[in-house]
Amino acid sequence: MLVDRAAGMHLPIACTLELTPLCNFNCRMCYVRLSGEELRGRGRLLSGSEWLRIAEQMKTAGVLFVLLTGGEPLTHPDFREIYRGLISMGMIVSVNTNGSLIDEEWADFFGENRPRRVNITLYGANEETYEKLCRAKGQFDKVLRGIKLLKERGVAVKMSGSLVPENEAQTGVLLDISERLDVPVNITAYMYPVTRERGRAYDEAARLSPEAAADRRFEILLRECKGAPGGTLLQLERMLALVRPHEPAADGHYPMRCRAGRSAAAVSWQGKMRPCVMLPYPEEDVLSDGFGNAWRKLTEAAAAINTASKCGTCEYRELCPVCAAAALAEEGACDKAPGYLCRYTRHYMDRIRKNVKEMSGHEDKP
Repeated sequence: MLVDRAAGMHLPIACTLELTPLCNFNCRMCYVRLSGEELRGRGRLLSGSEWLRIAEQMKTAGVLFVLLTGGEPLTHPDFREIYRGLISMGMIVSVNTNGSLIDEEWADFFGENRPRRVNITLYGANEETYEKLCRAKGQFDKVLRGIKLLKERGVAVKMSGSLVPENEAQTGVLLDISERLDVPVNITAYMYPVTRERGRAYDEAARLSPEAAADRRFEILLRECKGAPGGTLLQLERMLALVRPHEPAADGHYPMRCRAGRSAAAVSWQGKMRPCVMLPYPEEDVLSDGFGNAWRKLTEAAAAINTASKCGTCEYRELCPVCAAAALAEEGACDKAPGYLCRYTRHYMDRIRKNVKEMSGHEDKP
């Protein structure tokens, strides 16, 4: 309710801070990771004091929820200074990390300076997958140990996953690991084809086909429905009930439906404010303009972004993960319908319909 109210008032209640593009992993599908040499050719990291000056302005503007991410944010030399500073300002802080650096010392730090949550990405179910996908040896066991160390100190942990050809066969095992560790999990089957920092041609082999991604998402859905009130059939039927056509907009304008640029923003490692980490524009300079001025300019520019009318009237609108950032990444324009996601969503819903029919014992009527 609080976040929705902020969106209606165009107040920046949530902000993601991308502290660094550096990472000790080198995942094939990463949209932000730079090597040290690449970073030096693009600029420099903001210092802890610079981030905290921005944070003071964020506080004045109304920011309450902060997500620290990267790259690998724990590699920023001033991470602890930045983190403690945000906490002391009364902000509710979460951290995205690959989890490999969390040892006893880091676990003690988070145990003593409790975050809202630490989000740890699990890229595979064994060392071999980590080495192949993340190009980092000996990390799988470190990540699992990091999760256990945090839980032992009462730190809230959530696992996430990104499905690609190298790990899609391990979907069930990843879900098993989350159950065994008693950690909630969110596994993403759709991967944005973005090269935001590196600016290189995207390797389509680094993600699943739309149909394969939808199959994996359906597999996850069935696990999520297990034990849900009313059982799996009721949950699937509720999803099908959301399928309906939508009337065209009277003014022909289909604005972004998410909170990006309305109550949330992201600040890049170079101090550039964007609606979210996935949308490269509009972009405002926080260092030169200040957070408040940058936010005002950003909200005006974001409100003018038009998404595809085809998406706005689509019967699957409530169930499709489409957004302006995905359309831009897939088709080169925010107002074009991304073909990949159209195929993905249709196949996903076909799987749901087929399963409902099989579970209910009904045949399609002529």
